[in-house]
This record gives sequence, structure tokens and C-alpha cells, in this order.
Amino acid sequence: MTGIDTPIYPLKDIDGKRRYAASDRAEILAEHLERQFTPNPPNMTNTNVVDHHKEIKSIIQAFNTTQFSQLRCEDMITPLELRKTIQRLPKRKAPGKDEITNATLTKLPKNCIQAITTLYNGILQTGHFPEAWKQGRVIVIPKPGKDKRLPSSYRPITLLSHVAKLFERLLLRRLVPHLPLREEQFGFRSDHSTTLQLARVINHLANEHNNNVARSGFS
Repeated sequence: MTGIDTPIYPLKDIDGKRRYAASDRAEILAEHLERQFTPNPPNMTNTNVVDHHKEIKSIIQAFNTTQFSQLRCEDMITPLELRKTIQRLPKRKAPGKDEITNATLTKLPKNCIQAITTLYNGILQTGHFPEAWKQGRVIVIPKPGKDKRLPSSYRPITLLSHVAKLFERLLLRRLVPHLPLREEQFGFRSDHSTTLQLARVINHLANEHNNNVARSGFS
């Protein structure tokens, strides 16, 4: 054997009882995450809530009756672009609820590539993102040094559909030219990291220190 299996710990429910069954532990974690991510109740009167719902309904009705203009040729996704993007996807990423891996996408025949291309262009045309693609499979990873019997000692990670994330890659490529970034922004940028940002700050501080020393020398 090259490794040791990770032991499975019981979880304590809200009454402090230990639960060993996988279904019970999953339910405890689900209830904990639900409580953790439940939004605060809105500070709205009944009248405001009704008005808010009317506004949302009117927005949806306006969206459903909107005549969308045709996509420009340069904005449309092509099967060749889709195929090249698929080939650059990381192969070892865990799949979402649909169980479709990136490795599976690389094996798709031409007719499937064409069908996905048509689907993606339809999303660009209508602005409608499928609801199923917003749902993910949540797994939990124990936090180091924490009591593994407590649900709060686990960090959740949501695995989303690779088909959805593939579309987001293609969409980002079309959005980036219209979203100029500030020079000092390092977050959400390729080839930028926290280490580089820290090095930039240290370099800036060193330059300011040297300038102060130089100025004090001339005075």
C-alpha cells in the first residue's frame, strides 16, 4: 500500500448526538451549510415585498417579449474555437452533478461539438443561462487542526458543470476586451498572483525609501 485510508469520523448533530451513517452525516453537513448561507431576512414591509415581486415579474415579462438582435459574426462561437478550448482544459478536475469530465469533452465527435456550439450561441443570443448549470455538487474538506466531529470544521467546495464552465471561458474571452483593468489590479487576472503583488508593494516601498534618503542627502 502507498497510503493510509482517511478515517471516517462521526458528526455531532444539533443535539450533540454522534451520527455514523453516511446519510446522517450528509444531512448534518447540509443543515449546517444551509444555516451558514441563509441570507438575513430583508428589512421590507409587506407592501414593499409585493411591489418588489411586481417589479421582478415585469422584468421577466419584458425579457420574454424582447426581440434579440442577431449576433455579430465576430461574437459567435465557432466549432473550431470550441474544439481548441476543450483541448486546453485541465484533465484532472472533478466533475459536477452531470458527471461529465473534461476528459469526456475531449472525446466528443463532430456532431456533438456542433450541437454544443449552437447551444452556446443561443445563450449568447438570448442572455439566458440554464438554471441547471447554476447548481453544483458540494463536497467538504476537513480544516486542519479542527475537531472533525463538528460540521463547522469542514470547508465546502462546490463542483460545477464543466459544460457550463467551458461556456464561461468562451464568454470571458469576449468580455475581456470591453473590461479594461487597472494596472494595480492583480486579482482575477491571468499570470498575476499574490506573490507578484507583494513584490510590487515591496519594490514601491523600497523606491520611496531611496527617494527619501536621496532628498535628505541634498538638504
